[in-house]
Amino acid sequence: MKHLIYTCMAAAGLMAGSCIKNDIPYPVIELKIENMESGPVSSDNPSPAFTLQSIELGKKGEISTVYLLLDEQCDPRNVEVKSVTYGCVPHNTTLTAEDILPKIQTSYPLTGHLDLSSPLPVTLSLYQDYEWQIVAEQNITYRFAIAGQIGESVIDDEKHTITVNMPKGTDLSHLTVTEMKLGPQGVTQYDVTPEELSARDFNSPQQVQTTIHEKTVTWTINAVIAQNSVTLAGAYAWSKVIWLYGEGLDGAAKMGFRYRKSGSEAWLEAEKVNIDGGKFSAHVAADAESTYEVRAYCNDEESPIQTVKTGTTPQLPNGSMEDWHTDNKIVYPFLPGENYWGTGNPGAKIGDKTLTQGVSDVRPGSTGKQSAWLKSYHVAVFGIGKFAAGNLFTGDYLKTAGTNGIIAFGRPMTQRPTALRFWMKGKVGKIDRLDSNNRPSGQEVQKGDPDMNMVYIALGNWTKEEYGRDKDGNVVANDNSPICVDTRSVATFFNPKSKAVIGYGERLFDKNVDEWTQVTIPVVYNDMKTQPTHIMVVCTASRWGDYFIGSTQSELWIDDMELLYDYVDPQTK
Repeated sequence: MKHLIYTCMAAAGLMAGSCIKNDIPYPVIELKIENMESGPVSSDNPSPAFTLQSIELGKKGEISTVYLLLDEQCDPRNVEVKSVTYGCVPHNTTLTAEDILPKIQTSYPLTGHLDLSSPLPVTLSLYQDYEWQIVAEQNITYRFAIAGQIGESVIDDEKHTITVNMPKGTDLSHLTVTEMKLGPQGVTQYDVTPEELSARDFNSPQQVQTTIHEKTVTWTINAVIAQNSVTLAGAYAWSKVIWLYGEGLDGAAKMGFRYRKSGSEAWLEAEKVNIDGGKFSAHVAADAESTYEVRAYCNDEESPIQTVKTGTTPQLPNGSMEDWHTDNKIVYPFLPGENYWGTGNPGAKIGDKTLTQGVSDVRPGSTGKQSAWLKSYHVAVFGIGKFAAGNLFTGDYLKTAGTNGIIAFGRPMTQRPTALRFWMKGKVGKIDRLDSNNRPSGQEVQKGDPDMNMVYIALGNWTKEEYGRDKDGNVVANDNSPICVDTRSVATFFNPKSKAVIGYGERLFDKNVDEWTQVTIPVVYNDMKTQPTHIMVVCTASRWGDYFIGSTQSELWIDDMELLYDYVDPQTK
Protein backbone atom coordinates (compact mmCIF):
# COMPACT_ATOMS: atom_id res chain seq x y z
CA MET A 1 0.00 0.00 0.00
CA LYS A 2 1.37 3.45 -0.91
CA HIS A 3 0.36 6.76 0.59
CA LEU A 4 1.13 9.76 -1.65
CA ILE A 5 2.29 12.86 0.22
CA TYR A 6 2.19 16.20 -1.56
CA THR A 7 4.01 19.23 -0.17
CA CYS A 8 2.93 22.48 -1.78
CA MET A 9 5.00 25.63 -1.51
CA ALA A 10 4.30 29.11 -2.76
CA ALA A 11 6.76 31.94 -2.99
CA ALA A 12 5.83 35.60 -2.96
CA GLY A 13 5.90 37.12 -6.43
CA LEU A 14 5.67 33.71 -8.16
CA MET A 15 2.86 33.32 -10.65
CA ALA A 16 2.24 29.66 -9.62
CA GLY A 17 3.00 27.42 -6.67
CA SER A 18 5.30 24.45 -6.93
CA CYS A 19 4.55 20.95 -5.54
CA ILE A 20 6.96 18.22 -4.46
CA LYS A 21 5.58 14.66 -4.71
CA ASN A 22 6.88 12.05 -2.26
CA ASP A 23 5.88 8.49 -3.10
CA ILE A 24 6.55 6.63 0.18
CA PRO A 25 5.74 2.92 0.39
CA TYR A 26 4.29 2.39 3.85
CA PRO A 27 4.33 -1.19 5.17
CA VAL A 28 1.05 -3.01 5.64
CA ILE A 29 0.73 -4.18 9.26
CA GLU A 30 -2.31 -6.34 10.00
CA LEU A 31 -3.32 -5.79 13.63
CA LYS A 32 -5.51 -7.88 15.88
CA ILE A 33 -6.48 -8.53 19.48
CA GLU A 34 -5.35 -11.97 20.60
CA ASN A 35 -6.19 -12.06 24.30
CA MET A 36 -7.71 -10.05 27.15
CA GLU A 37 -6.90 -10.78 30.80
CA SER A 38 -9.44 -9.98 33.49
CA GLY A 39 -9.10 -8.06 36.69
CA PRO A 40 -11.27 -8.79 39.77
CA VAL A 41 -15.05 -8.39 39.84
CA SER A 42 -14.71 -5.68 42.49
CA SER A 43 -12.62 -4.69 45.47
CA ASP A 44 -14.77 -7.04 47.55
CA ASN A 45 -14.77 -9.95 45.08
CA PRO A 46 -11.40 -11.22 43.77
CA SER A 47 -13.02 -13.53 41.18
CA PRO A 48 -12.18 -12.71 37.53
CA ALA A 49 -14.58 -10.13 36.11
CA PHE A 50 -14.84 -12.08 32.84
CA THR A 51 -13.63 -15.01 30.82
CA LEU A 52 -12.65 -14.71 27.17
CA GLN A 53 -15.23 -16.62 25.13
CA SER A 54 -13.98 -16.20 21.57
CA ILE A 55 -12.33 -13.85 19.10
CA GLU A 56 -13.95 -13.72 15.68
CA LEU A 57 -12.15 -12.11 12.78
CA GLY A 58 -14.32 -10.28 10.28
CA LYS A 59 -13.83 -10.31 6.56
CA LYS A 60 -11.54 -7.71 5.09
CA GLY A 61 -13.05 -4.31 5.86
CA GLU A 62 -15.51 -5.76 8.39
CA ILE A 63 -15.49 -5.42 12.16
CA SER A 64 -13.76 -8.12 14.23
CA THR A 65 -15.18 -9.01 17.63
CA VAL A 66 -13.94 -10.08 21.05
CA TYR A 67 -16.63 -11.86 23.09
CA LEU A 68 -16.35 -11.76 26.88
CA LEU A 69 -18.54 -13.56 29.41
CA LEU A 70 -18.98 -11.45 32.53
CA ASP A 71 -19.17 -12.85 36.03
CA GLU A 72 -22.74 -12.70 37.35
CA GLN A 73 -21.83 -10.11 39.98
CA CYS A 74 -19.81 -7.91 37.64
CA ASP A 75 -21.13 -4.43 36.86
CA PRO A 76 -21.12 -4.24 33.02
CA ARG A 77 -20.50 -0.50 33.29
CA ASN A 78 -17.29 -1.04 35.25
CA VAL A 79 -15.34 -4.06 33.97
CA GLU A 80 -11.67 -4.20 34.84
CA VAL A 81 -9.31 -5.39 32.07
CA LYS A 82 -5.90 -6.28 33.43
CA SER A 83 -4.05 -6.63 30.14
CA VAL A 84 -4.53 -6.95 26.39
CA THR A 85 -2.37 -8.97 24.01
CA TYR A 86 -2.08 -7.76 20.43
CA GLY A 87 -0.88 -9.63 17.36
CA CYS A 88 0.38 -8.47 14.00
CA VAL A 89 1.28 -9.73 10.55
CA PRO A 90 3.76 -7.42 8.79
CA HIS A 91 3.98 -7.21 4.99
CA ASN A 92 6.60 -5.63 2.68
CA THR A 93 8.73 -4.62 5.66
CA THR A 94 11.68 -5.81 7.71
CA LEU A 95 9.92 -4.80 10.92
CA THR A 96 9.39 -7.64 13.39
CA ALA A 97 6.63 -8.18 15.93
CA GLU A 98 8.98 -6.89 18.63
CA ASP A 99 9.26 -3.61 16.67
CA ILE A 100 5.56 -3.33 15.91
CA LEU A 101 3.60 -4.37 18.99
CA PRO A 102 4.76 -1.53 21.30
CA LYS A 103 3.75 1.01 18.64
CA ILE A 104 0.12 -0.09 18.17
CA GLN A 105 -2.31 2.69 18.95
CA THR A 106 -5.93 2.25 20.01
CA SER A 107 -8.76 4.75 19.68
CA TYR A 108 -9.85 3.84 23.19
CA PRO A 109 -7.71 2.52 26.07
CA LEU A 110 -8.56 -1.15 26.56
CA THR A 111 -6.98 -1.65 29.97
CA GLY A 112 -8.41 -0.33 33.20
CA HIS A 113 -12.13 -0.06 33.87
CA LEU A 114 -14.37 -0.24 30.78
CA ASP A 115 -18.07 0.36 30.23
CA LEU A 116 -19.22 -2.79 28.42
CA SER A 117 -22.94 -2.35 28.95
CA SER A 118 -23.07 -2.02 25.15
CA PRO A 119 -20.57 -3.11 22.44
CA LEU A 120 -17.40 -1.04 22.73
CA PRO A 121 -15.91 -0.03 19.34
CA VAL A 122 -12.15 0.37 19.12
CA THR A 123 -9.76 1.03 16.23
CA LEU A 124 -6.27 -0.49 16.15
CA SER A 125 -3.88 1.70 14.18
CA LEU A 126 -0.37 1.55 12.77
CA TYR A 127 -0.12 2.79 9.17
CA GLN A 128 -3.59 1.29 8.60
CA ASP A 129 -6.76 1.12 10.73
CA TYR A 130 -8.50 -2.08 11.83
CA GLU A 131 -11.98 -1.92 13.35
CA TRP A 132 -12.82 -4.06 16.38
CA GLN A 133 -15.52 -4.25 19.03
CA ILE A 134 -15.64 -5.70 22.53
CA VAL A 135 -18.95 -7.44 23.26
CA ALA A 136 -19.76 -8.54 26.81
CA GLU A 137 -22.41 -11.12 27.63
CA GLN A 138 -23.64 -11.92 31.12
CA ASN A 139 -25.56 -14.98 32.26
CA ILE A 140 -27.59 -14.39 35.41
CA THR A 141 -29.42 -17.26 37.08
CA TYR A 142 -32.95 -16.34 38.19
CA ARG A 143 -35.01 -18.43 40.59
CA PHE A 144 -38.45 -18.02 42.12
CA ALA A 145 -40.52 -20.68 43.88
CA ILE A 146 -43.75 -21.05 45.87
CA ALA A 147 -44.39 -24.01 48.15
CA GLY A 148 -46.50 -26.70 46.47
CA GLN A 149 -46.15 -25.34 42.93
CA ILE A 150 -46.19 -27.52 39.81
CA GLY A 151 -42.84 -27.80 38.11
CA GLU A 152 -40.55 -24.86 37.68
CA SER A 153 -41.55 -21.21 37.55
CA VAL A 154 -41.52 -19.70 34.06
CA ILE A 155 -39.20 -16.69 34.26
CA ASP A 156 -38.93 -14.16 31.41
CA ASP A 157 -35.94 -11.99 32.27
CA GLU A 158 -36.55 -9.67 29.30
CA LYS A 159 -40.19 -8.85 30.10
CA HIS A 160 -39.53 -9.30 33.83
CA THR A 161 -42.48 -11.61 34.35
CA ILE A 162 -42.81 -14.80 36.41
CA THR A 163 -45.57 -17.39 36.05
CA VAL A 164 -46.08 -20.00 38.76
CA ASN A 165 -48.44 -22.93 38.17
CA MET A 166 -50.37 -24.08 41.23
CA PRO A 167 -52.51 -27.26 41.59
CA LYS A 168 -56.30 -27.26 41.53
CA GLY A 169 -57.86 -26.21 44.80
CA THR A 170 -54.97 -23.98 45.89
CA ASP A 171 -55.95 -20.88 47.89
CA LEU A 172 -54.01 -18.18 46.07
CA SER A 173 -54.47 -15.78 48.98
CA HIS A 174 -52.32 -17.96 51.24
CA LEU A 175 -49.08 -18.86 49.46
CA THR A 176 -45.55 -19.19 50.79
CA VAL A 177 -42.64 -17.89 48.72
CA THR A 178 -39.74 -20.27 49.33
CA GLU A 179 -37.11 -18.82 46.98
CA MET A 180 -36.55 -15.44 45.34
CA LYS A 181 -33.38 -14.71 43.37
CA LEU A 182 -34.06 -12.10 40.72
CA GLY A 183 -30.49 -10.94 40.16
CA PRO A 184 -26.88 -11.63 41.15
CA GLN A 185 -26.53 -13.01 44.68
CA GLY A 186 -25.22 -10.39 47.08
CA VAL A 187 -25.65 -7.54 44.58
CA THR A 188 -29.42 -7.37 44.13
CA GLN A 189 -31.56 -5.20 46.40
CA TYR A 190 -35.30 -5.93 46.83
CA ASP A 191 -38.17 -3.69 47.92
CA VAL A 192 -39.85 -6.65 49.63
CA THR A 193 -38.69 -9.81 51.43
CA PRO A 194 -40.01 -13.31 50.63
CA GLU A 195 -41.91 -13.22 53.92
CA GLU A 196 -43.55 -9.90 53.08
CA LEU A 197 -44.41 -11.13 49.60
CA SER A 198 -45.97 -14.29 51.05
CA ALA A 199 -48.42 -12.15 53.02
CA ARG A 200 -49.93 -10.75 49.83
CA ASP A 201 -52.97 -12.05 47.93
CA PHE A 202 -51.88 -13.78 44.69
CA ASN A 203 -55.39 -13.77 43.27
CA SER A 204 -54.04 -10.72 41.48
CA PRO A 205 -50.53 -10.22 40.04
CA GLN A 206 -47.91 -9.07 42.52
CA GLN A 207 -44.90 -6.88 41.87
CA VAL A 208 -41.33 -6.86 43.17
CA GLN A 209 -38.78 -4.13 42.51
CA THR A 210 -35.10 -5.01 42.24
CA THR A 211 -32.11 -2.69 42.04
CA ILE A 212 -28.86 -3.94 40.52
CA HIS A 213 -25.90 -1.60 40.04
CA GLU A 214 -28.22 1.41 40.49
CA LYS A 215 -30.66 0.14 37.84
CA THR A 216 -34.21 -0.59 39.07
CA VAL A 217 -36.69 -2.90 37.33
CA THR A 218 -40.16 -4.14 38.28
CA TRP A 219 -41.02 -7.85 38.16
CA THR A 220 -44.62 -9.04 37.83
CA ILE A 221 -45.51 -12.39 39.42
CA ASN A 222 -48.56 -14.36 38.29
CA ALA A 223 -49.77 -17.40 40.25
CA VAL A 224 -52.23 -19.42 38.15
CA ILE A 225 -54.25 -22.61 38.66
CA ALA A 226 -53.01 -25.34 36.28
CA GLN A 227 -55.33 -27.87 34.65
CA ASN A 228 -52.88 -30.75 35.12
CA SER A 229 -50.55 -31.55 38.00
CA VAL A 230 -47.92 -33.32 35.88
CA THR A 231 -46.24 -32.54 32.54
CA LEU A 232 -43.68 -34.36 30.44
CA ALA A 233 -41.53 -31.29 29.87
CA GLY A 234 -38.98 -32.97 27.64
CA ALA A 235 -38.12 -36.33 26.07
CA TYR A 236 -34.88 -36.38 24.07
CA ALA A 237 -34.02 -39.64 22.33
CA TRP A 238 -30.36 -40.04 21.44
CA SER A 239 -28.90 -43.23 20.01
CA LYS A 240 -29.03 -45.56 23.03
CA VAL A 241 -30.32 -43.36 25.83
CA ILE A 242 -33.50 -41.30 26.33
CA TRP A 243 -33.38 -38.23 28.57
CA LEU A 244 -36.64 -37.44 30.38
CA TYR A 245 -37.76 -34.24 32.14
CA GLY A 246 -40.99 -33.74 34.04
CA GLU A 247 -42.81 -31.18 36.15
CA GLY A 248 -45.12 -32.09 39.00
CA LEU A 249 -46.26 -31.07 42.46
CA ASP A 250 -43.52 -29.77 44.72
CA GLY A 251 -43.34 -32.25 47.59
CA ALA A 252 -45.44 -34.96 45.91
CA ALA A 253 -45.09 -38.49 47.31
CA LYS A 254 -44.44 -40.08 43.91
CA MET A 255 -42.93 -38.62 40.74
CA GLY A 256 -41.29 -40.42 37.86
CA PHE A 257 -41.49 -41.78 34.33
CA ARG A 258 -42.82 -44.84 32.55
CA TYR A 259 -41.67 -46.00 29.14
CA ARG A 260 -42.01 -48.89 26.73
CA LYS A 261 -40.86 -49.91 23.30
CA SER A 262 -43.57 -49.40 20.70
CA GLY A 263 -45.53 -52.63 20.33
CA SER A 264 -44.95 -53.71 23.93
CA GLU A 265 -47.81 -53.80 26.41
CA ALA A 266 -45.89 -53.61 29.66
CA TRP A 267 -44.68 -50.23 30.94
CA LEU A 268 -41.21 -50.04 32.50
CA GLU A 269 -40.32 -47.73 35.35
CA ALA A 270 -37.39 -45.30 35.05
CA GLU A 271 -34.84 -45.82 37.81
CA LYS A 272 -32.81 -43.21 39.69
CA VAL A 273 -35.22 -40.29 39.26
CA ASN A 274 -33.66 -36.97 40.29
CA ILE A 275 -36.16 -34.70 42.07
CA ASP A 276 -35.62 -30.98 42.61
CA GLY A 277 -38.74 -29.39 44.05
CA GLY A 278 -41.39 -29.73 41.38
CA LYS A 279 -38.89 -30.76 38.70
CA PHE A 280 -37.72 -34.30 38.12
CA SER A 281 -35.54 -36.03 35.54
CA ALA A 282 -34.10 -39.40 34.58
CA HIS A 283 -32.41 -41.26 31.74
CA VAL A 284 -33.27 -44.73 30.47
CA ALA A 285 -31.33 -47.16 28.30
CA ALA A 286 -32.75 -47.79 24.84
CA ASP A 287 -32.03 -49.69 21.66
CA ALA A 288 -30.72 -47.74 18.68
CA GLU A 289 -33.05 -46.94 15.79
CA SER A 290 -36.14 -47.84 17.81
CA THR A 291 -39.43 -46.13 18.69
CA TYR A 292 -40.49 -45.67 22.32
CA GLU A 293 -43.52 -44.31 24.19
CA VAL A 294 -42.85 -42.27 27.32
CA ARG A 295 -44.94 -40.49 29.96
CA ALA A 296 -44.44 -38.74 33.28
CA TYR A 297 -46.49 -39.28 36.42
CA CYS A 298 -47.08 -37.45 39.70
CA ASN A 299 -48.93 -39.38 42.42
CA ASP A 300 -51.86 -40.99 40.54
CA GLU A 301 -51.93 -38.61 37.57
CA GLU A 302 -50.12 -39.33 34.29
CA SER A 303 -49.14 -37.06 31.42
CA PRO A 304 -50.20 -37.78 27.84
CA ILE A 305 -48.01 -40.30 25.99
CA GLN A 306 -45.21 -38.95 23.81
CA THR A 307 -43.48 -40.99 21.08
CA VAL A 308 -39.74 -40.66 20.41
CA LYS A 309 -37.28 -42.45 18.11
CA THR A 310 -33.64 -43.19 18.89
CA GLY A 311 -30.81 -42.56 16.44
CA THR A 312 -28.02 -44.53 14.84
CA THR A 313 -24.57 -45.38 16.24
CA PRO A 314 -21.95 -44.30 13.67
CA GLN A 315 -18.29 -44.95 14.40
CA LEU A 316 -15.07 -43.14 13.51
CA PRO A 317 -13.76 -44.40 10.17
CA ASN A 318 -10.37 -46.08 10.64
CA GLY A 319 -10.65 -45.67 14.41
CA SER A 320 -8.64 -48.90 14.57
CA MET A 321 -5.69 -47.07 12.96
CA GLU A 322 -5.11 -49.98 10.54
CA ASP A 323 -5.26 -48.04 7.26
CA TRP A 324 -2.27 -45.96 6.12
CA HIS A 325 -0.67 -44.97 2.85
CA THR A 326 2.24 -42.84 1.65
CA ASP A 327 2.05 -40.33 -1.19
CA ASN A 328 4.94 -38.11 -2.25
CA LYS A 329 6.79 -39.12 0.94
CA ILE A 330 3.89 -37.94 3.14
CA VAL A 331 2.27 -40.52 5.44
CA TYR A 332 -1.54 -40.36 5.66
CA PRO A 333 -3.79 -42.19 8.22
CA PHE A 334 -6.22 -43.51 5.60
CA LEU A 335 -6.35 -45.37 2.31
CA PRO A 336 -6.35 -43.30 -0.90
CA GLY A 337 -9.66 -41.52 -1.37
CA GLU A 338 -10.94 -42.37 2.14
CA ASN A 339 -9.56 -39.46 4.12
CA TYR A 340 -11.25 -38.83 7.47
CA TRP A 341 -8.24 -38.15 9.68
CA GLY A 342 -5.65 -35.43 9.18
CA THR A 343 -2.15 -34.86 10.55
CA GLY A 344 0.54 -32.20 10.40
CA ASN A 345 2.70 -34.45 8.20
CA PRO A 346 2.24 -32.31 5.05
CA GLY A 347 3.69 -29.32 6.88
CA ALA A 348 6.50 -31.28 8.53
CA LYS A 349 7.63 -32.62 5.16
CA ILE A 350 9.62 -29.43 4.55
CA GLY A 351 11.94 -30.55 7.35
CA ASP A 352 11.89 -34.20 6.29
CA LYS A 353 9.92 -35.18 9.43
CA THR A 354 6.91 -37.46 9.92
CA LEU A 355 4.90 -36.47 12.98
CA THR A 356 2.34 -39.28 12.83
CA GLN A 357 2.60 -42.75 11.35
CA GLY A 358 1.37 -46.31 11.70
CA VAL A 359 3.53 -48.68 13.78
CA SER A 360 3.29 -52.35 14.69
CA ASP A 361 3.06 -51.67 18.45
CA VAL A 362 -0.61 -52.50 19.20
CA ARG A 363 -2.67 -52.69 22.37
CA PRO A 364 -3.09 -56.06 24.20
CA GLY A 365 -5.72 -58.34 22.69
CA SER A 366 -5.90 -56.37 19.46
CA THR A 367 -6.82 -58.23 16.30
CA GLY A 368 -5.20 -55.45 14.31
CA LYS A 369 -1.58 -54.98 13.34
CA GLN A 370 -1.04 -51.22 13.65
CA SER A 371 -1.54 -48.26 15.95
CA ALA A 372 -0.89 -44.52 15.47
CA TRP A 373 2.40 -43.15 16.77
CA LEU A 374 2.53 -39.38 17.34
CA LYS A 375 5.96 -37.78 17.89
CA SER A 376 6.85 -34.11 18.49
CA TYR A 377 9.83 -32.54 16.70
CA HIS A 378 11.53 -29.27 15.95
CA VAL A 379 11.12 -29.02 12.18
CA ALA A 380 13.77 -26.85 10.49
CA VAL A 381 14.99 -26.02 7.00
CA PHE A 382 18.33 -24.19 6.65
CA GLY A 383 18.29 -23.55 10.38
CA ILE A 384 14.85 -21.92 10.32
CA GLY A 385 11.85 -23.74 11.72
CA LYS A 386 9.41 -24.28 14.53
CA PHE A 387 8.22 -26.87 17.00
CA ALA A 388 5.65 -29.30 15.59
CA ALA A 389 3.53 -31.55 17.79
CA GLY A 390 2.72 -35.09 16.74
CA ASN A 391 -1.01 -34.94 16.03
CA LEU A 392 -4.03 -36.76 14.69
CA PHE A 393 -7.38 -35.07 14.11
CA THR A 394 -10.65 -35.29 12.26
CA GLY A 395 -10.20 -32.90 9.37
CA ASP A 396 -7.70 -31.79 6.76
CA TYR A 397 -4.32 -30.08 6.70
CA LEU A 398 -5.04 -27.26 4.24
CA LYS A 399 -1.67 -25.66 3.59
CA THR A 400 1.57 -24.29 4.99
CA ALA A 401 2.03 -20.52 5.21
CA GLY A 402 5.72 -19.88 5.82
CA THR A 403 6.39 -22.06 8.87
CA ASN A 404 2.75 -22.04 9.99
CA GLY A 405 0.02 -24.57 9.35
CA ILE A 406 -3.57 -23.84 8.38
CA ILE A 407 -5.96 -26.64 9.31
CA ALA A 408 -9.66 -27.40 8.83
CA PHE A 409 -11.11 -29.38 11.75
CA GLY A 410 -14.28 -31.45 12.04
CA ARG A 411 -16.29 -34.07 10.20
CA PRO A 412 -20.08 -34.36 9.79
CA MET A 413 -21.92 -35.92 12.76
CA THR A 414 -25.59 -35.57 13.70
CA GLN A 415 -25.74 -38.20 16.47
CA ARG A 416 -24.69 -37.63 20.09
CA PRO A 417 -22.10 -40.08 21.43
CA THR A 418 -21.80 -40.12 25.21
CA ALA A 419 -18.07 -40.89 25.33
CA LEU A 420 -14.88 -41.54 23.39
CA ARG A 421 -13.03 -44.74 24.34
CA PHE A 422 -9.54 -45.66 23.14
CA TRP A 423 -6.26 -47.32 24.06
CA MET A 424 -3.15 -45.22 24.62
CA LYS A 425 0.31 -45.02 26.05
CA GLY A 426 2.57 -41.99 26.09
CA LYS A 427 5.75 -40.19 27.07
CA VAL A 428 5.95 -36.56 28.15
CA GLY A 429 9.20 -34.65 28.25
CA LYS A 430 10.13 -31.29 29.69
CA ILE A 431 9.25 -28.33 27.47
CA ASP A 432 12.34 -27.46 25.43
CA ARG A 433 10.78 -25.40 22.62
CA LEU A 434 9.04 -22.03 22.90
CA ASP A 435 9.01 -21.17 19.21
CA SER A 436 6.60 -18.20 19.21
CA ASN A 437 5.77 -15.17 21.29
CA ASN A 438 2.22 -16.43 21.88
CA ARG A 439 1.24 -18.04 25.16
CA PRO A 440 -1.95 -19.86 26.11
CA SER A 441 -4.41 -17.61 27.96
CA GLY A 442 -3.85 -17.78 31.70
CA GLN A 443 -0.81 -20.07 31.34
CA GLU A 444 2.73 -19.03 32.27
CA VAL A 445 4.47 -21.73 30.26
CA GLN A 446 8.26 -21.89 30.58
CA LYS A 447 11.06 -24.14 29.46
CA GLY A 448 11.47 -27.01 31.87
CA ASP A 449 7.75 -27.27 32.59
CA PRO A 450 6.24 -30.69 31.89
CA ASP A 451 4.69 -31.20 28.49
CA MET A 452 1.34 -33.04 28.28
CA ASN A 453 -0.26 -35.53 25.92
CA MET A 454 -3.86 -34.57 25.19
CA VAL A 455 -6.96 -36.13 23.63
CA TYR A 456 -10.29 -34.32 23.31
CA ILE A 457 -13.66 -34.70 21.64
CA ALA A 458 -16.16 -31.97 20.79
CA LEU A 459 -19.62 -31.96 19.21
CA GLY A 460 -21.06 -28.74 17.85
CA ASN A 461 -22.91 -26.88 15.13
CA TRP A 462 -20.10 -24.91 13.53
CA THR A 463 -20.39 -23.24 10.12
CA LYS A 464 -17.52 -22.36 7.82
CA GLU A 465 -18.86 -18.80 7.49
CA GLU A 466 -18.44 -18.15 11.22
CA TYR A 467 -15.63 -20.51 12.24
CA GLY A 468 -13.81 -21.27 9.00
CA ARG A 469 -11.85 -18.05 8.50
CA ASP A 470 -8.08 -17.67 8.45
CA LYS A 471 -6.22 -14.80 10.10
CA ASP A 472 -7.18 -12.49 7.23
CA GLY A 473 -10.88 -13.22 7.59
CA ASN A 474 -11.07 -15.33 4.44
CA VAL A 475 -13.23 -18.48 4.50
CA VAL A 476 -10.75 -21.32 3.87
CA ALA A 477 -12.58 -24.20 5.60
CA ASN A 478 -15.48 -26.09 4.05
CA ASP A 479 -18.85 -27.57 4.92
CA ASN A 480 -17.26 -30.94 5.61
CA SER A 481 -14.62 -29.53 7.98
CA PRO A 482 -15.87 -26.06 8.97
CA ILE A 483 -13.42 -25.02 11.72
CA CYS A 484 -10.23 -23.23 10.67
CA VAL A 485 -7.20 -23.03 12.94
CA ASP A 486 -4.57 -20.73 11.46
CA THR A 487 -1.47 -21.02 13.64
CA ARG A 488 -0.43 -17.52 12.59
CA SER A 489 -3.20 -16.15 14.85
CA VAL A 490 -4.30 -17.43 18.28
CA ALA A 491 -7.62 -15.69 17.62
CA THR A 492 -8.49 -18.64 15.35
CA PHE A 493 -7.60 -21.36 17.87
CA PHE A 494 -10.32 -23.78 18.97
CA ASN A 495 -12.23 -22.67 22.06
CA PRO A 496 -14.19 -25.41 23.89
CA LYS A 497 -16.33 -22.67 25.48
CA SER A 498 -17.46 -21.35 22.11
CA LYS A 499 -21.20 -20.90 21.70
CA ALA A 500 -21.13 -23.47 18.88
CA VAL A 501 -19.88 -26.26 21.18
CA ILE A 502 -22.71 -28.53 22.34
CA GLY A 503 -20.68 -31.28 24.03
CA TYR A 504 -17.03 -31.58 25.10
CA GLY A 505 -14.65 -33.89 26.93
CA GLU A 506 -10.87 -34.05 27.33
CA ARG A 507 -8.04 -35.92 29.05
CA LEU A 508 -4.58 -34.59 29.80
CA PHE A 509 -1.64 -36.88 30.52
CA ASP A 510 1.15 -35.07 32.38
CA LYS A 511 3.08 -38.24 33.27
CA ASN A 512 4.38 -41.16 31.26
CA VAL A 513 1.91 -43.98 30.61
CA ASP A 514 4.31 -46.83 29.94
CA GLU A 515 1.79 -49.62 29.35
CA TRP A 516 -1.17 -49.72 27.00
CA THR A 517 -4.17 -48.35 28.93
CA GLN A 518 -7.82 -48.07 27.96
CA VAL A 519 -9.26 -44.59 28.56
CA THR A 520 -12.85 -43.35 28.44
CA ILE A 521 -13.60 -39.64 27.99
CA PRO A 522 -17.24 -38.80 28.76
CA VAL A 523 -18.82 -36.09 26.63
CA VAL A 524 -20.51 -33.48 28.82
CA TYR A 525 -23.34 -31.77 26.92
CA ASN A 526 -24.45 -28.23 27.74
CA ASP A 527 -27.46 -28.54 25.42
CA MET A 528 -29.63 -31.67 25.44
CA LYS A 529 -31.95 -30.49 22.66
CA THR A 530 -29.78 -29.19 19.84
CA GLN A 531 -28.53 -31.73 17.33
CA PRO A 532 -24.85 -31.35 16.37
CA THR A 533 -23.63 -31.02 12.82
CA HIS A 534 -19.97 -31.98 13.29
CA ILE A 535 -17.54 -33.85 15.51
CA MET A 536 -13.94 -33.03 16.43
CA VAL A 537 -11.54 -35.63 17.79
CA VAL A 538 -8.00 -34.39 18.39
CA CYS A 539 -4.98 -36.30 19.69
CA THR A 540 -1.67 -34.57 20.26
CA ALA A 541 1.66 -35.54 21.81
CA SER A 542 2.10 -31.94 23.02
CA ARG A 543 -0.84 -30.02 24.47
CA TRP A 544 0.36 -26.56 23.38
CA GLY A 545 1.47 -27.55 19.89
CA ASP A 546 -0.73 -24.87 18.30
CA TYR A 547 1.44 -22.30 20.08
CA PHE A 548 4.64 -24.03 18.91
CA ILE A 549 5.35 -24.97 22.51
CA GLY A 550 6.31 -28.42 23.78
CA SER A 551 8.92 -31.09 24.22
CA THR A 552 10.77 -32.86 21.43
CA GLN A 553 10.76 -35.92 23.73
CA SER A 554 6.95 -36.25 23.84
CA GLU A 555 5.27 -39.22 22.17
CA LEU A 556 1.74 -40.64 22.12
CA TRP A 557 0.40 -43.97 20.84
CA ILE A 558 -3.32 -44.32 19.98
CA ASP A 559 -5.22 -47.48 19.09
CA ASP A 560 -8.82 -48.65 18.65
CA MET A 561 -10.82 -45.46 19.10
CA GLU A 562 -14.58 -45.91 19.37
CA LEU A 563 -17.62 -43.80 20.15
CA LEU A 564 -19.91 -44.98 22.95
CA TYR A 565 -23.63 -44.27 22.90
CA ASP A 566 -24.83 -45.88 26.15
CA TYR A 567 -24.99 -43.65 29.20
CA VAL A 568 -21.54 -42.92 30.62
CA ASP A 569 -21.18 -41.21 33.98
CA PRO A 570 -19.43 -37.82 33.49
CA GLN A 571 -17.22 -38.71 36.47
CA THR A 572 -15.77 -41.71 34.59
CA LYS A 573 -11.99 -41.61 34.43
